[in-house]
Amino acid sequence: MQFYRFRRSAVFGGFAALCIVVAGNDSMRGSNGDGKDRSLAVRQRIAFLPPPAAARTPAPSIDFEIVLEGGLAPTAAQEWIELFKGIDQSSVRIRNARGDDRPNIERQPLGNRTSYRVTGVVRANNMLLLPGGTFRVNDRAKLRQWIEKLQEGGDESITEKPGAFGLLAKQLIEVHEKLAVKIPFSTRGKSPREVGSLISRLISVEIVIEARAKEALQDTTPLEDELEGLAAGTALAAAMRPAGLVLVPEKPRGDAPRIRIVDVRDAEQSWPIGWPLNRPTTDTVPKLLEFLEVEIENTPLSDALPAIQERLGVPFLYDRNGLARAKVNLEETLVSLPGKRTYYAKLLDRVLAKPNLKWEVRKDELEQSFIWISPKR
Repeated sequence: MQFYRFRRSAVFGGFAALCIVVAGNDSMRGSNGDGKDRSLAVRQRIAFLPPPAAARTPAPSIDFEIVLEGGLAPTAAQEWIELFKGIDQSSVRIRNARGDDRPNIERQPLGNRTSYRVTGVVRANNMLLLPGGTFRVNDRAKLRQWIEKLQEGGDESITEKPGAFGLLAKQLIEVHEKLAVKIPFSTRGKSPREVGSLISRLISVEIVIEARAKEALQDTTPLEDELEGLAAGTALAAAMRPAGLVLVPEKPRGDAPRIRIVDVRDAEQSWPIGWPLNRPTTDTVPKLLEFLEVEIENTPLSDALPAIQERLGVPFLYDRNGLARAKVNLEETLVSLPGKRTYYAKLLDRVLAKPNLKWEVRKDELEQSFIWISPKR
């Protein structure tokens, strides 16, 4: 569709509350008094762990000023007062129009919390116009939803159109920044489940694992790619991909943005494994234009590509799912190139040509470059 913060143990379903122990933790060594390392037994009990719950900020107060245009019935003011009764707002004031009134939201500081002053206009047809909404005198539930939306997401949630994943720009930025944490441990040979558990300890985003995703994580092969040093968002997305899973950011009502881990078939869009560059590839990895003398003779791609990666000094990540669909086995695919002077970008093109693969430079949430290798479409 770093995983993220898990606020409630129930989120994990089959991942029991015992999953608070990390494999290899020194506290588990010799727990039976024999001095033996129990890390392998512990490893099977790893699950994604929640970060500490953040303190909730008090809901913003809202003061309404309702402006009545001319031509309304004498009972209009009382009808609108009745509508606002029982709705969570600080105050409501009703007055006659002055000629320059228009629907508006004004944010006002109030100590350590936010306050909003909302101006609404009741037209001659007895319809209330608020920014982003029109209401009748019997639309109490609808108005309550409007107020909750304002209190939860601020005036941007009313005036701004949601972007990717249905999130506002500031919410996307928040998720992106929380995923911009460097992975300090090796991932090659670890299971996606274990890597996800370790990443979840690094970040402050809640992660919810869907039922099908939980099942998929129970039976996975160890990761072949090394994700150490990459940002948590890119690393987590890459770790989940071999299991057929993706990350989907979402914003539950009344809560902070979080991440759902879902089966790729259940997601319309998902957090990518890296992002497109906003500048030329050779500016990001200038060594791609560096020349070298090279000759390759009947060498598996699984050996040739790591050798090129080491010389470039840039991580290589592979679309393992795509390679499997294209029936490309890097160990069995042999490449040969006659001795020739060339540059690294061209060398990659040539060694990937036979299995019909391509490469591109992407960046992670920390603006670090890596090379993504995948089948040509």
